[in-house]
Amino acid sequence: MNADQAVRETVAAQLEAGARGYGAGGAERLTAIEGVGGAFSAWHEFYTQRVLELSVAVRFDEPLIGGSGFAWSRLGMDARGAAMPDPALLVETLRSSLREDLSEQAWDLASLALKSITGPGEPAPDPILRLRPDSGHQTEALRFLERTLSGEWREAINEIARLQREGAPTRVLYERVLLPAAVEMGTMWHLGEIGVSEEHAATEAILGAMSVLWHQADRSEPNGLRVVVGSVTDDRHSLGVRATAWLLELSGCMAACLGSDLPAPDFAQAARDYEADCVVIGATLVTHVSRTAETIAVLRRAAPGLRIIVGGPAFGVAPGLAAKVGADAMARSPGETVELVTARSA
Repeated sequence: MNADQAVRETVAAQLEAGARGYGAGGAERLTAIEGVGGAFSAWHEFYTQRVLELSVAVRFDEPLIGGSGFAWSRLGMDARGAAMPDPALLVETLRSSLREDLSEQAWDLASLALKSITGPGEPAPDPILRLRPDSGHQTEALRFLERTLSGEWREAINEIARLQREGAPTRVLYERVLLPAAVEMGTMWHLGEIGVSEEHAATEAILGAMSVLWHQADRSEPNGLRVVVGSVTDDRHSLGVRATAWLLELSGCMAACLGSDLPAPDFAQAARDYEADCVVIGATLVTHVSRTAETIAVLRRAAPGLRIIVGGPAFGVAPGLAAKVGADAMARSPGETVELVTARSA
C-alpha cells in the first residue's frame, strides 16, 4: 500500500467510524433551521448514510460515489412527508458538520466527494426510472407486479411460465421482466406507494417465478466450470445473485448460490469446499463496496488463482471501481456474468 492509499484508508476509516456522530451534527444543524420538516431521527439516518458513502468515495478515490445516494434518499424522505430543503442547504449542513471535526488532510479528501453531490452548474440526473405500461417487456413486468400485489401469485407465475413455453428465453424473462419488476417494486416501497409486507410478498413471488423458469428450462451440457455466487455481509438483497446462479447452472456450470449477507471467511470456505474456478460477488449499495474489497482480499489469500467477478448496482456508479476492489471483471447483468464465466471455457 503506497502512502497516498494509506492516507485514504485512514480518512475513510475515520469517516466510517464517526458516521453517526457526523450525521447527528448535520441533523442538528438542519432541524434548527426554521421551516425544515422531518424528524431529527430521519435526518440523522439520512446524513449517516451520506457519510458512509463519502468514506467509500475517499477509500477508492472515486468522488462520484460521494453523491450516489443523495437524490434517491431525498425522494424517499419527500415521499414520506418531509418538507425538503434545497439540495445546496443539505450539502452545506453536512459540510459544516464534517469541517468542524476533520483534519485539513481529511477535509481535503472528503470535500472532493461532497462537490460531486451538486456538481458545478449541472442538473442532477433523475435517480428513478419507472417501468412503462406500453413498452414491450416492461408491460409484462408491470402486469406480473400488479398481479402479485393483488394476491394473484399463481396467475402471475403461470403467465411467466406460459411466455417461456412459447419460446421466450429464460435469460430474457429474468432480465427484462422479473428483475425489472423487482426494481419497480423496490421503487414503489421507497416512494411509499406500497408497504413492507407487500414488498416482501412480491419478492417471494419473483423468487417463485424464477425457480419455476429454472426448473422448466433446458440445461446446456456440463462445461466443467464450478462457480460460487453470493452477496457480501450486510447486503440482504438476494434476487440478483439467485438469478445469476440459476442462469449459470442452465449454461452448464456447477453453480452454488450462497444467498445474501455472507461473511468473507464463509465465502472463502465455500470456494474451497466446492473447488470453485470462479466466485461471483454481488453488491447492491455503495456502502457494500468496502465489504466486497474485504471479501476479495480474503478470497485471494485462500485461493490465489481464483477468478473473481463482481456485479450489482453498487458497481454501476464508477466504471473503475471493480478493479480497485481487486476483482478480475465486472458484470452488468446476470446474463453478462454467464458470458464472462463461460468465455474462459470456450
